[in-house]
Amino acid sequence: MNRLMLLPLAFPFACLALLSSIAFLGVVVLGGALHVIGTTRSLLRIAPPKDNDPLPSAVRDAHPLDYVEARQ
Repeated sequence: MNRLMLLPLAFPFACLALLSSIAFLGVVVLGGALHVIGTTRSLLRIAPPKDNDPLPSAVRDAHPLDYVEARQ
């Protein structure tokens, strides 16, 4: 079989592989940038503490059996 006949089939897959690798690298770069920003904010103490709970006692004080409904 002539290899020139396979060229129209291989070209779209090569373009798809190139675009997929560019998208993957973009996600990796974005994740790395967010990691660096988070680390910098943490080191400079700009970020709020991790244990800053918006609902401090909403779930922690409830007993697990308080959520069980009794049969009627």
